[in-house]
Amino acid sequence: MPVYTYAAIDISGKRITGSLEAPNRDTVVNSLQEKDLIITKITEGATKNGKVKEASVKKITIIPQRVSSEDLMIFTRELATMVNAGLPLVECLFSLAEDMENEQMKKIIHDLGTKIIAGVSFSDSLRNHKDTFGSMYINLVKVGEVGGNLETILMKLAEYIEASEALKKKVLSAMYYPITVLTFAFLVVTGLFLFVIPKFADIFKGFGGELPGPTKFFLDVANFFKSYFFIIAFIIAAAVWLFMRTIKTTKGQIWFDRLKLSMPLIGPLIKKIVIARFSRTLSLLYSSGVPIIDSLELVATSCGNVIVEKAILLASEQVLEGERITGTLEKSDIFPNMVIHMIDVGERTGNLSDMLQKVSDFYEMQVNSAISGLTSIIEPVLIVMMGVFIGIVAVCLFLPIVKLPTIINA
Repeated sequence: MPVYTYAAIDISGKRITGSLEAPNRDTVVNSLQEKDLIITKITEGATKNGKVKEASVKKITIIPQRVSSEDLMIFTRELATMVNAGLPLVECLFSLAEDMENEQMKKIIHDLGTKIIAGVSFSDSLRNHKDTFGSMYINLVKVGEVGGNLETILMKLAEYIEASEALKKKVLSAMYYPITVLTFAFLVVTGLFLFVIPKFADIFKGFGGELPGPTKFFLDVANFFKSYFFIIAFIIAAAVWLFMRTIKTTKGQIWFDRLKLSMPLIGPLIKKIVIARFSRTLSLLYSSGVPIIDSLELVATSCGNVIVEKAILLASEQVLEGERITGTLEKSDIFPNMVIHMIDVGERTGNLSDMLQKVSDFYEMQVNSAISGLTSIIEPVLIVMMGVFIGIVAVCLFLPIVKLPTIINA
C-alpha cells in the first residue's frame, strides 16, 4: 500500500506535515479533512520497510530576499486561477505558500492565510503588507470582496501586473546596452590613464627634446589622474551620494522629475510611459467599480513622476467640484490632445474604461517604437565616440615615435 506525505494547516494556522498509508489519494484527503486540516500538498512517496524517506534541502540566505514585482505577478496569476477554479481562498494561499521559492513572499502569504483563518478579511490582511502589495492592489481586492467578484478582480490584477511588468522589462532591456558600453568605456579610459599612458611617459623620457603638444597634454592628464586617483574617486562617489540624497527630498524629486520630462529624446519617452501607465491603471480601477475620485488618487501615486502626480491630484480635486475629467487634465499641459479627446469620447459615451484601454495599448506601441528608435541612435553614437577617443589617444601617443628624428635632434 502506498504512503502519502502531506503538508497541511490546522485551524490555528500551524503548519503540520506527516505521512499516511492509504490505498489512494482520495482516502488521504478525506482523512485529513475529517480532522479540519487545510491541505496544501500531498505527494506519493516510495515505500521501504513501511517508511518514507524524505530529503529536504534548507535554503540559507545571507541577504534577505526582496519581493519583486515578478513574484507579485506570479502570486496574483496563480491565486486568480485557483480562486476562479472554485478552491477556497485559504486553501489557495497556503498551497501557494508551499510552492513559493522566495522565502519572504512565502512568509507573507502564510501570514495572509493565518489572518483569514482568524477571521480577518483578505483586504485587511493585505494592509499589514502594504509595502509589498500597494494601495491600489488592496483597494481592488476590497472592491472584489464587497462585490462578490474577487476572482474577476484578481484576474484583472494579474493581467495588469503582467502588462506593467512587460513594459518595464522593455524599458530596462533598452538601457542595458548603453549602460554596458559606457561602463566598458569608463574602464578602458581608466586603464589607459592609470597603466598604459604612464608606460609611454617612461619611454618618452629617454628621447630628450620637446614632445608634441597633444602628447604632452595626455601625459599631463595621465600624471594628474594617477597622482590624485583616490581623491577623484572619492569626489565622484560623494557627488553620486549627494545626488541620490537630493532626489529623495521633496524639492529634489520635483526638480529631477521635471528635468526628466524636459530632456531631449528621453523626455518624450518618459511621458509616453507615464501616459500608458496612467491609462491602463485608471481603466482597471474604473472598470472594477472604484469611484472616479478614488481612482484618480490611486492612479496619481502609481505614475512614478511627481509632476504628473500633482497634475492628477489637482484634477481629482476639480472633478470633486463638478468638472469633467477631460477639462481638468487639459489644464495640466502633460496629456496630448489625442488622449484628452479619447477620454472625452469615453466620458460622453459611457465607455471610459475601453477608451482608456485603447489609449494604453496605443502608447505602449509608441513606447516600443521610441525605444527601438532610441536604441538604433545610441548604439552607433557610442561606438563612434569610443572609436574617436581611442583613435585620438593612439595618435597622440605614437606621434613622438613618428617624429622621433626631429625630437632627438632638438
